[in-house]
Amino acid sequence: MEVMKKYILKVLTIFILLFGIFINSPNYSFSFDYENGHFETINSNLSIQGCPVKLKDGRILILDIDKNYIFDPKTNKFKETKPTPFGFSYVSNGKTFPATVLPDGNVLIIGNILEAPSEQFEDELLEPIKKTLTQYVYKNNPKFSSLNAEKRNSIIVTLYKAYRHLPENEKEKLYLPIIAKDNNLLKQYNNYCKLREKSRHALLFNPNSETYETIEKLSFNGNYSTLYTPIVKSNNEILIFSNQGEIYEYNFVNNNFIKINSNQDIHNIEDIQRLNDNELFLILYRNRYCIYNLNTNKFSSIYELPNPFSYKITEISLEDLKRFQKEI
Repeated sequence: MEVMKKYILKVLTIFILLFGIFINSPNYSFSFDYENGHFETINSNLSIQGCPVKLKDGRILILDIDKNYIFDPKTNKFKETKPTPFGFSYVSNGKTFPATVLPDGNVLIIGNILEAPSEQFEDELLEPIKKTLTQYVYKNNPKFSSLNAEKRNSIIVTLYKAYRHLPENEKEKLYLPIIAKDNNLLKQYNNYCKLREKSRHALLFNPNSETYETIEKLSFNGNYSTLYTPIVKSNNEILIFSNQGEIYEYNFVNNNFIKINSNQDIHNIEDIQRLNDNELFLILYRNRYCIYNLNTNKFSSIYELPNPFSYKITEISLEDLKRFQKEI
C-alpha cells in the first residue's frame, strides 16, 4: 500500500518536476534538490525553453521547436546542440511529448512532421482555387451571375472555407491540376513532398556525438508528431501511444512496426507515467485515468479522478488500482 501511495504521489504531484530540472521562462531555469527540498536558480545567456529529457549520463537534453540544448548539472551550464531536422513540436505546458531515452543511451525523437502541401502553398494556391471555385459555380448555378458582387464573393469565400476543412486527399483533386500548370510551382511541390516524407521518420539522437540517424522503418502517417508518445518497453522494443488510444510497437532487432492495440474510449492522453516494470499510469482528458499492462497489452477500465482542487494526493483511487489488478 505504501509503495502504491508513492507511485500515485509521483504521478499526480501538483508541480511537475521532470528529472530534477524544470524549464521555465527564457534565461531562467530551476534545479531542484530532492534531498534538501529547495530550488536553485540557474541563469543563462541562452533563451532556454522546451521539453527536458534526462540522459543516461545525468545531463539534460532540452528539445525546443528549432533549437536544442544540453544542460550539464555538474557545471550548471547550458550549451546549444544540433537542432532536430525539420524541427520539434510539443504542446505548451504538455506533460507528454514525442521523445524518450532508450536503454543504449540514444534518444528516440519523433520530430516535427511538415505541414500538408495545401498549407505550405496556401498563398500560391489561394487565388487560383478561388478562380476555379468561381468557374464551377458559374457553370452549375445559372442564378449566380445575376447576384451582386458582394453576394458572389460571399459564396466563394464560404466555398473556400469548406475546401480548407476537406481532408488533404480531397484537396489534392482541386489544387494538383493548378500546380501542374506551373512548372516552377510543380518543382517546389515535388521537392517539398520528398522533404515531408522524410519528416515522418523517427530519429535517433546520439548525445555523445550529437548526431542524428533516421529510422527508416519507423514512419508515421499522421499530420502531427505531438499525437505520439514513445515509451520504452524493453531493451529492443518501444511502444508508441497515439493521442487517440492506438498503440504501436517497434522492434529494433527486426525493424517490425505494428499496431498492437486500440481503445476508442481513450482520448487525449495528457500524461503517461511508469508505475512499475509492467504497468503504465495514463492520465486522460477531463480528470480520467486508466492503467495499461505491458505484459498483457490491455487497458484497464477508465476511472474518474477526484476534483483536483480537493483530493488528497496520497489517498487517490487506490481501490480502483486494486480492482484493476483483479481484472487482469
